[in-house]
Amino acid sequence: MPVFFLEKLRKVSVYSKLNILFQGINFSFFFILLRLFSIEEIGIISYNESFIVLLSTFLVFGLDNYLTRYFLKFNKEQRKVIIGTVLTCTTSLVLITEIVFCILIWLIGQERIGDFFFNISVQILIFSSFVSALIQIQYSLVRIQNDLMAYILNNVIQFVIKYVVILGYCILTVFNVKAYFTGVLIFNILCSIYVTYVISHQVTFSFRFQSIKRILGFSTPLMFNNLISIGVVFIERVLVKTLFGASILGFFGFASKLSNAILSFHAALKVEYVPAILKVHLTGTDGARKLIQKLSVQNIIWLFFVSLFVGILGISLYLITMPILVTGFFILAAVILQAFLNAIPLYSFPNLFLRGKTIFYFKSQISLLFTYLPLLGVLIYLFDYYGFFASLVLRSSLYLFILYIIIGKQEK
Repeated sequence: MPVFFLEKLRKVSVYSKLNILFQGINFSFFFILLRLFSIEEIGIISYNESFIVLLSTFLVFGLDNYLTRYFLKFNKEQRKVIIGTVLTCTTSLVLITEIVFCILIWLIGQERIGDFFFNISVQILIFSSFVSALIQIQYSLVRIQNDLMAYILNNVIQFVIKYVVILGYCILTVFNVKAYFTGVLIFNILCSIYVTYVISHQVTFSFRFQSIKRILGFSTPLMFNNLISIGVVFIERVLVKTLFGASILGFFGFASKLSNAILSFHAALKVEYVPAILKVHLTGTDGARKLIQKLSVQNIIWLFFVSLFVGILGISLYLITMPILVTGFFILAAVILQAFLNAIPLYSFPNLFLRGKTIFYFKSQISLLFTYLPLLGVLIYLFDYYGFFASLVLRSSLYLFILYIIIGKQEK
C-alpha cells in the first residue's frame, strides 16, 4: 500500500500535490483549534460552518461546474460575458437569501433565529457564504486557466491567512465562539476585496437571456443535487444538536472536519479529472470509453488511500486532543466512510457529466431523500445515536445504488 501511494503521488499533477500540502496545513491549524476551544465550542463552530457550506452551495448554484465543463469552448470576449452572468446570478441569489431571512425574522422572531445558530449573527453567516461562493468560482477559473501562481495564492488565503486572521483576533480579544466568527467576518471582508479585484479584470456584465437559460439548464440540476446532499447533512447536524447535545455535536464536528479534507481533495481531483476525460471524450475514438473508465478507477483508488490516511490521522488526533469514548471512534469511522462514498458518483458515472445529463443526479437525490429520511427516523428510534451514525453510511450507499438503478433504466 505505501508503495502504491508514493507511486501515485509521484504521478499526480502539481496541483494535487499542492492540495495535499495545504490540507496538511489546514490540519495543523485545526489541531491548534482543538487545543484552544472546548469540544462543545468545536461543535458550535462546525455546526455554523456547515450552514455556510450549505448556503454557499445554493449561491454557487452549480455554476462552477458549468465553467469547468464549457469555459474553454468560448473565445476571450464570450468568457468575460459568461463570468459576468455567473456573478450576476450569484449576487441575485444573495439578495433573495437576505429577503427570505428578513421574512423569517419577522415571522418567528430574532431570538429564535439566534438560538438556532447559537446566537451567531445570521448576517455574518450569509456574508461568509457569499464570499465562499466567490472563492469557489475563482478557484474554478484559476484551475481551468492553469494559473499555478494564482492557485497557490488562493490556497494560501484559504488555508493560512484565514486561520492567522481568526486566531490573531482571538489572541487580541478572547478565545470563544463569538470571537472566532468575528475573525471569520474580518477575513471574509479582506477576501472579498481580493476576489473582486482579481475577477474584475476578467468580467463583462451583459444580460443575455439565452446565455442565462443555457447556463442554468446545465447547472440547476447539479445545484439541487448538491443542495439536497449538503442539506441532509445540515439536517443531521440539527438532529445531533437537538437530540444528543453539544458534546456529541463536537465529536461530529471533529469527524466532519476530517471528511471535509477528503471532499476538498476530491474537489481538487475533479478540476483535474474533468478536463482530462473531456479531452478524451471529444476525440470520439473507440478506445475513449475504456480510457475514461481507467482514469475513473484510478481516482477511486486514489481517494480510497487518501480516506484511509485521513482516518489514521484523525484517530491519532482524537487520541491526543479529545476525551476517549467508544462513540467517538464510531463517529469517526462512519463520517469518513460517508465522505469517501459521497465522492464516488462523479467517477462511477462520468458519462452523465460528459453528456450534460445532470438531471439524473437530481432525480437520484430526490429518490434518496424520500427513502432515507424515514429510515433515519426508525434507526434513531431503535438504536439512538448508534443508529444515527450508521445511517450516515446507509445514506451514501443508498445514493450510489439509486443512481445505478436510474442510469441502468435509462440505458435500456
